Amino acid sequence: MTTIEGEFLAKGAAGAPVRLLVRPERVVVGGAGPNTFRATIASVMFLGDRSELRLELDGGARLLATVSGPTVFQVGDTTSITLAPDAFLEAPL
Repeated sequence: MTTIEGEFLAKGAAGAPVRLLVRPERVVVGGAGPNTFRATIASVMFLGDRSELRLELDGGARLLATVSGPTVFQVGDTTSITLAPDAFLEAPL
């Protein structure tokens, strides 16, 4: 299991560790605001109407993001990602 240090705007008890189940289509690549993290692009796969980006967050956590159409990102690029409060489900550890 990988730990992401940070503060999330979520429904769980403040300060309690949780597991986040992230919806790839709700990850905002290049976003800003609450729940924003730095990420490095680990791989890019173009799938016609969308692209899948495999991301590695600072600290080692890995995440999948889906974006519309082709993407300008390449492997090794760094960016920010934002998780809206409805982009993930919380599960207790």
